[in-house]
Amino acid sequence: MNNKLLVTLLIFVGLFLTNIQIVKANNQADNTVRNFLEALVKKDEKKAQSYLIEGVEIPELKESTPLGSIAGLPSPKKGVKVIVAYFRSELGGERIAFIWEVAVKDEKITQIRVIHDGTNPFMEEAKIEKNMK
Repeated sequence: MNNKLLVTLLIFVGLFLTNIQIVKANNQADNTVRNFLEALVKKDEKKAQSYLIEGVEIPELKESTPLGSIAGLPSPKKGVKVIVAYFRSELGGERIAFIWEVAVKDEKITQIRVIHDGTNPFMEEAKIEKNMK
């Protein structure tokens, strides 16, 4: 009886600790992306670059319209976040500035993949349709 209780307790503790590590890893990725985006919005390129590994470039934002809201969304891929940013609009409507897929490992951004560049949405329409299929 004591052996069964001990085994059950060890399994429970092992599963509990595994879940804590997963949550901690997700929080680190969230914090890295959040800090990177804050630096990007403040136009602090040096700080934004500090969150990237060597060789990763920040995609060029071709439009001078300031960014309004930014949403970091989860991805089904491990260690990946999807970032959707909107341009601030004086007319009340929002227009997507960009959609990026950002990979994070060990508190550093290892890849930024441009899914959509909203500076010229009509030119990007075919590319989005192709990527979504």
